[in-house]
Amino acid sequence: MNVDHSFPLIGLNFENGGRMGKARCEPGWGWRVDRMPDYDLWYVLSGCGSMRINGESYPIKTGCCFILRPDDRVQADQDPDDRLSVVYIHFRLSVADGASCPLLPRLVEIDDKNRFESLLNRLLELGDTAPLWSDTEFDWTIKLLLLDIYRLDGMVGTKERASYKHKQILHRLIDLLRQNIGNRPDYDELAEAVHLSKRYVSLLFKRHTGKSLKQYVTKLRMDRARVLLAETTMTAAQIAEAVGYADLYVFSKMFKEVHGVAPTYYRKRTPPGNSHGSG
Repeated sequence: MNVDHSFPLIGLNFENGGRMGKARCEPGWGWRVDRMPDYDLWYVLSGCGSMRINGESYPIKTGCCFILRPDDRVQADQDPDDRLSVVYIHFRLSVADGASCPLLPRLVEIDDKNRFESLLNRLLELGDTAPLWSDTEFDWTIKLLLLDIYRLDGMVGTKERASYKHKQILHRLIDLLRQNIGNRPDYDELAEAVHLSKRYVSLLFKRHTGKSLKQYVTKLRMDRARVLLAETTMTAAQIAEAVGYADLYVFSKMFKEVHGVAPTYYRKRTPPGNSHGSG
């Protein structure tokens, strides 16, 4: 079941329902609720089991995120040999004037667990402290979580979901390249970091950026060089070395191919602070 993604999420107000936490379910644990009093975001950190919501069965496994709604009848059990660890966050939802209430998805499987769990942990931190701005931060953080859920729910069973996962992998690869911009890329290590073959990594870059991996590395280096030329007092030779070029001539040639002008000319014509523009 997909939800209406045209729904204006910003029109909602979320309130901390006062009950949230992280728990390792005890041996013999079982959950029975005749009528949910509020919304509950229920995320599985590890373990497996099964859940019934209003008579419909769902598997429980690592990375599953359930959204339980007010008045739901819930029954959940864990595998005694693979006990559950979960995060639960109860909240109330009010709709701004003129907006409609969304039908939140029952269940999605989270691909980017690090990002999602980081946001969950932030919400749990907010539950332990109560500064004046905590309700506002809770509101925005849970909106980020629900945006991820809406996006994934709209991709279930489609090529779009696979494309989204590929873009997440690509983002990680680009981040690794940026962190090591002054070193010659080790393509074997890069592929190993995302558990893919070198050939498949190259295909991802070509498919989603229109550039080969080698071309994209050059672009990253020249983009960084552009920033350094405009915002630092480093010499062209220092910048060339910083972005991985021992030969100043080769660096200048590549810079001109990418940005259309020589590094020295770019520095002369670019006012300080304007390096993030179109160049």
